[in-house]
Amino acid sequence: MAPRNSIRRRIAPFCLAALATVALLPIALQGRAQGTGKRPAAATPSRPEPAPAAGVVAVVDGISISQPEWDRLASPYFQEVEAQAGRPLNEDEKRLLRRNLLEELIRERLWLADARRRGMKVTEASVDARMKQSPFFKSGDKLDEAKFLAFKRSPSSNYPELKSQVEIGLLLEEYTRWMERRFAPREAELRKAFQERTAQATVRYFTMGPDAISLEPDASARETRGYHYTNPQEFQTPVSARN
Repeated sequence: MAPRNSIRRRIAPFCLAALATVALLPIALQGRAQGTGKRPAAATPSRPEPAPAAGVVAVVDGISISQPEWDRLASPYFQEVEAQAGRPLNEDEKRLLRRNLLEELIRERLWLADARRRGMKVTEASVDARMKQSPFFKSGDKLDEAKFLAFKRSPSSNYPELKSQVEIGLLLEEYTRWMERRFAPREAELRKAFQERTAQATVRYFTMGPDAISLEPDASARETRGYHYTNPQEFQTPVSARN
């Protein structure tokens, strides 16, 4: 099964907000006229959105976010943040974490919807292959095929629920790989950036031996001017320098 962290960390957010309408429950938005003092114009009657099934937190482009999935991710996420903070979280912090989690799940549903529009599919064989990696279906180090088939065919098992979760995980993995291929920099660009960052610089220098360095104290300004006046032949005037 696909690994899940406190909030499932994917690649950098990819803006797909225009692809779907997000219906959050039980939030209802009511339009009101503001600042005009007039009654709003009568709106054209529209067909109401169908009521979501019980236990659904949100519906994104027709793909639901269930309460069990929310609880399964939210509880360890909150516990991890509290452990890092070393104290209980206040209500404002919990509200922020709930928003972070909801936005992550909404982003995943947008990715899923776009993946399906692009024809990406997950086969039942790939779902079963991922499930079989679980230690639950192994005897020692080997897969117990009979145990897995009994679990899959049992009417009392939660195979349908797990199948749905694994399908989502595999589809997100395929969509992530597609985005990495599409938006990753080309090899030529990487080589150029590497060369620019690792190019060698040219340093010009000259050496001075002990005979070129005086060990005596530096002359004072008065001494320097006096030497200049008494030894003019050792210096060039602007005119002689131009010639």
